[in-house]
Amino acid sequence: MSLGYDQTWGGILERFNTHEEKLCVLKKSRDEKIREIKSFLGRNWDFIGKCYG
Repeated sequence: MSLGYDQTWGGILERFNTHEEKLCVLKKSRDEKIREIKSFLGRNWDFIGKCYG
């Protein structure tokens, strides 16, 4: 099963970076960014994390 573009890291980050918080996110530490992205992904994180580790 292949993931659509929106489910790849590129698609996820592209969508994530369109949020109003883009500038704030860019200033955050790597760990904070990871937490934000995990929160943004929600329940899909486990599936995507296994694929892209």
